[in-house]
Amino acid sequence: MPPPPTPATELVVKEADLAAPAGQAVTVRLPEAVNAALLPISAADLVGDRALVVSGGKMAVTFNKASLESLKALIPADQREGAKIRFAAIKVSAPDTANRVQAAAGSGSLALAVGSEVYDFGLSVVKRDGTEIPATAFDEPLTLTLEADPNADRSLLGIYHIASDGKIDYAGGAWENGKLIARISHFSTYAALSYEKRFADVGPEHWASEAIRRLAARHVVEGIGESAFAPGGLVTRAEFAAMLARGLGLSPRAEGDSRFKDVDASKWYADAVRAASEAGIATGRIDGRFAPAERITREEMAVMIVRAYEWKKGVKLPAEGDAAFEDRAAISSWAKAAVRAAEQRGLIDGRGQGRFEPQGRMTRAEGAKLIAGLLDA
Repeated sequence: MPPPPTPATELVVKEADLAAPAGQAVTVRLPEAVNAALLPISAADLVGDRALVVSGGKMAVTFNKASLESLKALIPADQREGAKIRFAAIKVSAPDTANRVQAAAGSGSLALAVGSEVYDFGLSVVKRDGTEIPATAFDEPLTLTLEADPNADRSLLGIYHIASDGKIDYAGGAWENGKLIARISHFSTYAALSYEKRFADVGPEHWASEAIRRLAARHVVEGIGESAFAPGGLVTRAEFAAMLARGLGLSPRAEGDSRFKDVDASKWYADAVRAASEAGIATGRIDGRFAPAERITREEMAVMIVRAYEWKKGVKLPAEGDAAFEDRAAISSWAKAAVRAAEQRGLIDGRGQGRFEPQGRMTRAEGAKLIAGLLDA
């Protein structure tokens, strides 16, 4: 009696399988124990402007037409007959991954835990003769969706690329329909990780501790050195623009010179300032400077946080009358409407005794609290 056939580990997708009603995504589901799909090289033409979703287990990857076109372009047109796009998603041991990433992080102030299945992804084009051309980086990002552990703290979870040595790189972590999603520009090993950074100078009793904890997990705020946050430290205009850009997921639309004469393209904050400027959130001085190194004032912060809210929501905030703060007369004329709008929406707080202190400098803890509130709004 012959042995039973070995189950196929690849799903061969035919052209007819990529048909779907207009306006609906085309879905390819990998059966259990199948970890790869072979798609027609003509997938871009067949799918058109619809999304192509390849899913299996507790993951899904979404391709758009541009990403499929870039894969097709990996081989010359006269060699495409019989060629395939190969997508692979191989499950990796979660305990081994957890040990590797924690070992790489060390035993200091960072606690990491795996919060989903771990997958090693691969993408390539296979010619008819079997020659395989890997797609090492994507001109058009793909969308990765992971189902996270329902018992994990959602506020600490994000999607990470995990290198062979255990070092991690944050890819993103927006929640959509109860699942984590991130845009990725290359394949390798990915998982949802719980990222908890403990700062020695921010105890659980600190009024901004939860905001700092959450934003550190999203890599919106960073510490000072290995284990300090310096909650009372002051924030520069460049630092606040960078915090907003990271929190909102902003990136500049195209490379180029800054619109501000004092923002050098080589500086760490240049892309963030340009992205915030393109979004209408960050503006400069009358003389064309951005003044990146100046400490941001609380009224400047209010103006930027209102613009960020308007960008996020796609609305214009009305602001009627004066703010209710006792020192409202000290608010500069150009900031009065923003302070009032931010107060009405609960985006800003005073500093006690009914005072706003518009010319006061914003602290790192205040910045974290503000951005956490903006992201929750």
